[in-house]
Amino acid sequence: MNNIRTVLTSALVMGSLVSCSSPLLKAPAVATSSFLKSEPELKSDRKLSPFTLSGGTLASKKKGIYIAPVSLAYLRDASKALAKNRNAQAKRGQAARELAEYARTKFISAFERSPNGRYMIQTSLGADCLTLELAIIELNRNTLIGATSRFIVNNLALPGTDVMLAKAMRGLKGNIAIEGKLTDPTTGEVIYQFADNEESRSAFLLPITDLADYGQAREAIRAWARQFEELSRTPPGKRVRDTGVMSLF
Repeated sequence: MNNIRTVLTSALVMGSLVSCSSPLLKAPAVATSSFLKSEPELKSDRKLSPFTLSGGTLASKKKGIYIAPVSLAYLRDASKALAKNRNAQAKRGQAARELAEYARTKFISAFERSPNGRYMIQTSLGADCLTLELAIIELNRNTLIGATSRFIVNNLALPGTDVMLAKAMRGLKGNIAIEGKLTDPTTGEVIYQFADNEESRSAFLLPITDLADYGQAREAIRAWARQFEELSRTPPGKRVRDTGVMSLF
């Protein structure tokens, strides 16, 4: 009996690992908004960039960076059925405003805490300063029903069914999509821009971030801030990895 349990447990763990590593479990790109510009051209380069789409260069002779207040002007309506109930919609506006403030704080913190940062945080615009503008364009909350359903499916799924289940469970996942552009305020030129979408991650264990309505969104924001700062000081051609590891900073 113990041997049988060991085999079944191993199969479940392997099935979960296969599922979590599937490329399809990376949140798909969402349609970009008019917040972004036509130049520099956005491309998908997962070999180097942690973002779904990116373009331009983060290299500049300027030494400062100003993080502007995060825009909600391009935020779309909730698009997932479990996030559309009336009570959730009533709270969504306030949650979005809190997340916008949270995002700005975390991007500032990422640069302030960097031991080898390329750019120094500035509290206002100046001649030796770039501006990072950010916009949250999609936001769907986590739901306990969605998290529980995914947890059950992940633990009962047979190995090799990850592709099918990844597609089937997307409607049960909270998500947040962000866009960003780095601008030289002296010339008005956008030198770098990016777009990314992150959703609740399927896992063998119930993700603790899914127990809060927007816990997944906060986790994604922390990761984006960390990744953008790392990318800003990484030599061209060197990869900055996307990560699902939860950060508490």
